[in-house]
Amino acid sequence: MVNRNNNSIDNFVQKHQNKVMGLVYFGASFLIIIVGLRGLGTLAGQLSVIPSFLVDASGKIDPNWVILALLVEFIMLTLLAVFTFLNKEIENGKSNFSTTQASQIHDLRNELSKLKDVSREELDIIKTYLKEFEEMQEKINHIQTKNMMAIKNMKEMLNK
Repeated sequence: MVNRNNNSIDNFVQKHQNKVMGLVYFGASFLIIIVGLRGLGTLAGQLSVIPSFLVDASGKIDPNWVILALLVEFIMLTLLAVFTFLNKEIENGKSNFSTTQASQIHDLRNELSKLKDVSREELDIIKTYLKEFEEMQEKINHIQTKNMMAIKNMKEMLNK
């Protein structure tokens, strides 16, 4: 009988989770509007779009509406907290997460090992290119030195 009761609670929570979230958003929007209008001060009483039952004798939003909005939002958030606490999916998600996380860590290690191997191969190729480049640079420097000497010799011969 306990399982049946827990199952009905789980079903109820799953069925109404989104509705509770919608109520929380409604409560938040109600609170924001009331507090925002209260912040307008006496200007709120002068605006025609604001119903007169919200305004007190001084032309401001009645503080009772602010308290009501806070109370509504408090109730909605408390309801959301209860639904979140009773939501079995979150508990299952955590246990599945650890199994999934271990699998992902293993996959990540394999991928990192492959990446390390590819990086080593690339590094070896780069070292080979650098060595060949240095050898070519030495040959070019040698050729330039010989060319400079040849030009110098030609200038000397032409100046004689």
